[in-house]
Amino acid sequence: MNKTKLISGFIIALTLLSGCTGTTVTNNNPTNNNGSTSTNNNNSTNNQPSNNGSNSNIKVQATVSTLISNISSDVSLKTINDLGLDGKGNLYILDANRFYKIKLSDNTIKYIHPASKIDVFTLPVFQFESTSFLIDDKNLDTIGLTVPLNDNALLKISLSPDGEEARNQINLSYNKTSFGAFTGIVKDSKGNTFICDRNAKIYKFSQNNLSVFVGGGDNGITTGKNDGNGKNATFLSPEKIAIDKNDNIYVADTGNHSIRKITPDANVTTIAGDGLSGDIDSGNNQKAKFNSPKGVAVDNEGNVYVADTGNNKIKRITPDGTVTTIAGSGSLGNNDGINNSASFYEPSVIVSDGNNTLYVGDFINKKVRKIEVR
Repeated sequence: MNKTKLISGFIIALTLLSGCTGTTVTNNNPTNNNGSTSTNNNNSTNNQPSNNGSNSNIKVQATVSTLISNISSDVSLKTINDLGLDGKGNLYILDANRFYKIKLSDNTIKYIHPASKIDVFTLPVFQFESTSFLIDDKNLDTIGLTVPLNDNALLKISLSPDGEEARNQINLSYNKTSFGAFTGIVKDSKGNTFICDRNAKIYKFSQNNLSVFVGGGDNGITTGKNDGNGKNATFLSPEKIAIDKNDNIYVADTGNHSIRKITPDANVTTIAGDGLSGDIDSGNNQKAKFNSPKGVAVDNEGNVYVADTGNNKIKRITPDGTVTTIAGSGSLGNNDGINNSASFYEPSVIVSDGNNTLYVGDFINKKVRKIEVR
């Protein structure tokens, strides 16, 4: 063989080998109801949106596992109303009229009450009609819980390491309107408390004074999807709220199938969702669609995570407005797995540890799911 042919063959072989080391794109996932597909191979380089505006590329690996479904052999979760994290590595679960505290280092339940087999703070059922709570002073040994009660009060519970409890009830009054159901609660860096009312309002509680922060005016219930400042903005059956390190509040505006943002000066904008029910991921946040999202969380990088309840998915909104499904096939189920190989059944609550871990209240499955995002 002459030298020229040998060199040419060698170059061709190198070219073929280099082509084999590229990324592999696999698309063997089910098609969503709107015709879009999601890829669970995070090595995919296919960034082309489908014809309906959905972005089929999943750029992160989200590993879904079941954290807890049974409290003990004879006690199971019933209604996961809310979740919260303290600064000590514990997850709190509001389940019907009970609080559970899960030690995350070994996923076990730390006993609080000596007479109880489980770590549970049971409040009187006749007092306890709420679907949300707030953890105060997260890094202190004594944990404070604030629970908005639907009889127009805030219940303050102080829990010491040895399980002792102290309670104080603060009655709320706002004579210009009637309350609906308190569905979410957060606190800002200045100590102001914000309470989401399903009656299309967000209240601000500061120095024992309650006022409408944003939404629908003072009198009655005014619903809609208007962006704007303060009482000029409108919502429709908002559920959970979350707050970032800059005191921006994010609202799962369930009835409007949208995610809203409230700045500290009460300016409301829509960060994703066009107001119509659907299931579309998109690089254009206004073209994205959700289906009755109920849960919302935010991490330290400004990524907003959505429990897209009606679509049985977990979605992420990046600071540039890109909406992507990171977990959930869209089909009803309780499978653990990576990205869209996992399945949910009406995920309704979501919290973030601020970094790469999410916890989801999987409502119908009666489970708490853990998602590690990489």
